[in-house]
Amino acid sequence: MGHNQMKRKSMTKEERREMLKKMKSESEERTRERFARIDKEVAIVDRRLHELGLKGKDFEEFLPRYAPLSPTVIETMLTLLPELQYERVQESIIRALLYSDGGFDGRPIVDCFNNTYDEGLRWAIINTIACARPKPHSIDEWIEEKLEHPYWGETLRNLGYK
Repeated sequence: MGHNQMKRKSMTKEERREMLKKMKSESEERTRERFARIDKEVAIVDRRLHELGLKGKDFEEFLPRYAPLSPTVIETMLTLLPELQYERVQESIIRALLYSDGGFDGRPIVDCFNNTYDEGLRWAIINTIACARPKPHSIDEWIEEKLEHPYWGETLRNLGYK
């Protein structure tokens, strides 16, 4: 054995079992904490929408019942985006923008796109921009830039962006 190699003491079966049990417990705790934070964010969205008169047991129930969504509701959802940390909660809001009663300022969702590495969230943003009628405004330069990008440009075109 060389001078840089140390002989490791083997773990006993019981030590391995205890280590795995501890790791599992810590993982479960982190998962519970993450879900609690997500639930808190969803509750913020639900509360803000309730304040606007949208009643329902949860965010997903609001959409079909109140579509098309008024400019006030859309603006509220757009102002919530930077307050939220979890991509799936942000994605729900971004997808809900398709229920808009009119155009909306696209800058908040472009900021969201630029501030995430989550490809699912980015795709939802591109999809919303491509499918919204009328198109989001105030993002023409950003759209031109994305149309030049090999992946996002093709995605926009495939989704019918013109």
